[in-house]
Amino acid sequence: MNEDAIWKTAAAVMAFDVDGVTELRLKHANGQRGVISSEDILNGVMRVIDRRTLEISIYESVEAMVLDGWLPSDV
Repeated sequence: MNEDAIWKTAAAVMAFDVDGVTELRLKHANGQRGVISSEDILNGVMRVIDRRTLEISIYESVEAMVLDGWLPSDV
């Protein structure tokens, strides 16, 4: 994963507007879809919930999340 992807993802998380939005949608490098709740973002928690399996992955940082393959859907 490149530095550009990490910065774009960090920017998306930091700029996330929670007004009326309940989650930030993510896409994994393998095609999986996931979300981070607006509450988790406000609390600084990188807890990704896989939309299909409902598996939860918790990351120490945005960088760790990106290195594992998760990016915002629109990046």
